[in-house]
Amino acid sequence: MSSLARWCHRHRLAVVLVWAGLLLALGAGVGAAGSAFGNSPTSQDTDSAKATALLQRAADSAAGKNGRVVWQLSGGGRVTEPATEQAMTDTLKEIADAPGVASVSSPYTPVGEGQISEDGRTAYATVAFDQDVQDAQVDHVKDLATGPDSGSLHIALNGQAFTVNPEPNPIADVMGIALAFVVLLFAFRAVWVAALPVITAVVGVGTSAVAVILLSHVITLSDTTLTLGSLIGLGVGIDYALFIVNRHRTNLTAGMTVPESIARSLDTSGRAVLFAGLTVVVALLGMLTLNVGIINGMAVGAAVTVVLTVLAAVTLLPALLGMIGPRVLGRRERREPTGEARRRTSRRPGPWTRWAERVQARPRALALVALTVLVALALPTLSLRLGASDDGNLPTASTNRQAYDMIAEGFGPGFNGPLVLAVQAPTAADRAAEANLVTTLEKADGVASAAAAPMKEGQTVG
Repeated sequence: MSSLARWCHRHRLAVVLVWAGLLLALGAGVGAAGSAFGNSPTSQDTDSAKATALLQRAADSAAGKNGRVVWQLSGGGRVTEPATEQAMTDTLKEIADAPGVASVSSPYTPVGEGQISEDGRTAYATVAFDQDVQDAQVDHVKDLATGPDSGSLHIALNGQAFTVNPEPNPIADVMGIALAFVVLLFAFRAVWVAALPVITAVVGVGTSAVAVILLSHVITLSDTTLTLGSLIGLGVGIDYALFIVNRHRTNLTAGMTVPESIARSLDTSGRAVLFAGLTVVVALLGMLTLNVGIINGMAVGAAVTVVLTVLAAVTLLPALLGMIGPRVLGRRERREPTGEARRRTSRRPGPWTRWAERVQARPRALALVALTVLVALALPTLSLRLGASDDGNLPTASTNRQAYDMIAEGFGPGFNGPLVLAVQAPTAADRAAEANLVTTLEKADGVASAAAAPMKEGQTVG
């Protein structure tokens, strides 16, 4: 590690330019290729994966995205009233004829009678899109679907096709980084000590973010991978860089030269950073044993982020330390004779040293207090309820959340989480068996309703 540190110090300008060039090159690649994030939430050895593979191999409408158009009448009206039925029937016909739409399951047909709630106020239609549907085509369907919306007729959309992911909030990221800088500045009272860990972490996370976006073209990565990577990357990046910077400051106050101190810091704290980073990477890649597509992608993306932040800490940081020289110390520390800061610290312990001495003086009592606080903080986990995130977790102003609430109100709990069955029915006998299956499922305990998706001529999977 010391050889790497000396090389980075001697070629510090080149190292900084290489990192800047790498970030710009990857950013240009993202600008040209864009992203290809997708979700594969199932394991390859489950029935869900087999059903999904069957739909995809069929390459028909069933393999495309689905969405719901939900409408509800206020004031006690019913969706089967002539005016409402005519308006929505015309709208659904326009949607069915729109480019990219494979089929529409209307509640105003004998097959779709179960898509109207018992009180008659709420109904929904399922829109199935082609496998290669474009975003502009989905947006056109959204405009068509919400056309009849009025004061008495409320229309909302949800489902995979109409899901709108929250936009990243750069202001929150900037505020988090600024807060980390302020905390470091308060703790060390030196601008460069606060700035260097933040700069190193931001460069590492920024480079990994664009790298992960490009990686989404190669493997399946969820769009939440960037969020997870930035959270982990900023945390470990600032932490790892601070290890090295703090060691470097200690070496300088002991009388070492800047090159010697950088080499010694990387040979000690740098080794610890490298080991810690590899441990985190191994732990993240351990999630691959679950064999769940979305988790695999998040694990790989987060591991890439940690690798690049560690690489920035052991290459970019030594170069930056070489550029600023002794200014990593505060003004008072630079003015003091060599070793005076260490002697002053040993004569007059700081607040953290005094706190450590108090803890050592009463270890049992303070350990009991700490344990009591931890237990109190952990008590809410006894009533913790776990579940998958869905449209019910979105803000109430979102059309997806409104459609979710309308379905739950009109059709009852559980209706927003249907079980989808993939059926291969190439012959008339198979289609008859599918109809019998639907009838059997409708009579099963705990099943509110069951319906078969309409199949076009020549379609064999539904």
